[in-house]
Amino acid sequence: MTYDFHGQWDKKTGHVAPLYFHEEDDIYYFNANYSIHYWIEQGADRRKLVMGMPLYGQSFTLADANENGLNAPSIGGGTAGQYTRASGFLAYYEICRNIQQNGWSVVYDATGAMGPYAYKGNQWVSYDDVAMIKKKSEFIRQLDLGGGMVWALDLDDFRNTCGQGESPLLTTIRKVLGPSRKGGPAMELPSSSKKEVKKPVVIDHKPSPKPVTGGKPIGGGSSLKTQEGDPCDEAFRPNDEDCSKYYQCLFGKYTSQQCPPGTVWNNVRQMSVNVFNQLLSVLIDFV
Repeated sequence: MTYDFHGQWDKKTGHVAPLYFHEEDDIYYFNANYSIHYWIEQGADRRKLVMGMPLYGQSFTLADANENGLNAPSIGGGTAGQYTRASGFLAYYEICRNIQQNGWSVVYDATGAMGPYAYKGNQWVSYDDVAMIKKKSEFIRQLDLGGGMVWALDLDDFRNTCGQGESPLLTTIRKVLGPSRKGGPAMELPSSSKKEVKKPVVIDHKPSPKPVTGGKPIGGGSSLKTQEGDPCDEAFRPNDEDCSKYYQCLFGKYTSQQCPPGTVWNNVRQMSVNVFNQLLSVLIDFV
């Protein structure tokens, strides 16, 4: 259930289901990437992990209609949808209809870490669109997980009211994860693009007494040296000079970011990880 990371209970806006950590998020482990890797490193069989994707959005009523970005103060859930009739919750077909017919503005995340959000007046909603559902489905394939699941079937645009085809989100999932139209086996990724299945590593989330500085990046370093302000073509890059830092793509350029104390950047997992487990994973690779 990698959704409902944020909602009206936060008293401020946030995305319902980030794929990766976003620089404006308060909690670095509130995202699908961290959650899935945590289960794997605790020893879970990745083929038994089924990753959840939302076909709905978490909605908010803004405290100030002029403050409508991420982490904007809210006074409660958004106005109930015409059909779902629940405050703080909108089906995908209600969201796309608001955008197409009711003049809601859409904001896309420049880093690709999460899906879009939309707003109009004091109403605000975060959700996954077709592009993000496709990205998450490809993420499931690349990690060789057991599959994907949704909440819930009847929340997709099953009547094609928004012009993307019937059930566009479910259709996207089927195209990436499901069998072919002729009933053949599910689509396979080329062997070169599959992630290598490594032995599970135990994660210790106790903070290190001293922050980590210096050192070379480990865990999938880039062959290209990256500098602050370089044009970017991927969401993240390691810092070749300091493993406690990394570069994140923001508005088309790489920006230097600092890992939380006691962690270092792991480019394979696309997140900061505990120092002990990073070193242990390297040792396991050599065994």
